[in-house]
Amino acid sequence: MVRLLVSFVEVVMPSVLGLLEAREKNVWDEVARLKEEAKRVHAALGSAQAELSRLADARVTVAEVLSQAPAGGEGGVPGAVAGSVVPERTEGMGVSGSASLGEWSAHSLRQ
Repeated sequence: MVRLLVSFVEVVMPSVLGLLEAREKNVWDEVARLKEEAKRVHAALGSAQAELSRLADARVTVAEVLSQAPAGGEGGVPGAVAGSVVPERTEGMGVSGSASLGEWSAHSLRQ
């Protein structure tokens, strides 16, 4: 630090290198903060892309199933009624989703 006496008053002037070091430290701190933010954004982007991929796969599957369905609704799933409510899959339901009407009704009433 350089000290100058001006009119009998002492003035303290910081060195140029000290100012640069302080600025450099601030920039390093900002770089570290941005790297952490980039990691968080990258993880969120990965999750969103995975969800988008699952939805796209579901859309393709539904389109394939619908394209194979016979015209006029003949030969469809027994007991299926257009506009009927499809139960949400929950723990305990079979993989086929073919729970009996009684099981589905009891499950619906518990919710």
